[in-house]
Amino acid sequence: MNGDDLLLFFTDALQQAYEDREKALRNLTPDERLFLFTQAASIVDQFSPHRTGLTASEEALKKKEREFARLLVERLDYASLITAAQRLTRLGNEYFLRRLAVAFSNRHPVPAPIPGVTGDVLFARATSYGLVIIGGSGPNGYDLDARFSLVIDLGGADVYRGSIGASQNTDLGNSVVIDLGGNDTYEAS
Repeated sequence: MNGDDLLLFFTDALQQAYEDREKALRNLTPDERLFLFTQAASIVDQFSPHRTGLTASEEALKKKEREFARLLVERLDYASLITAAQRLTRLGNEYFLRRLAVAFSNRHPVPAPIPGVTGDVLFARATSYGLVIIGGSGPNGYDLDARFSLVIDLGGADVYRGSIGASQNTDLGNSVVIDLGGNDTYEAS
């Protein structure tokens, strides 16, 4: 398998996961998607299922938690969401990652700089499901935002900032970061 075949493996997995995610969310309105997306962090931080004597603001939060749960139970296609997650786990296939590292080890960096990325970038492609980047084996910096779908870094002392492996985009939804080695720093937002 050459580098282009390996890229096809990774981008196909991302495309299929994107399609599965869309299928999972197809019964939700755009407003409901946005609600689930924005409410998720609050649920994780402040979920309290069995409290009484709530203040007005706490009761408003409980109302949002109930709506969040209702949408998940009644409108989300879990089978498709699980399939999307399974497809994304294929990206961690060690055999293909090792082959990708070998295939790209002698590639020249792309000539144009990629906004939000410093260091050598060996591959960059904007796709319908987000930006796909392969970073070189030297030090790289990644300021990850809603544009990024997949970052595979071949090594080096890298710095990751922003949404690391967590999408900021309700439309694209999947975000994966794979770093194959180095003494890295992660500054998650």
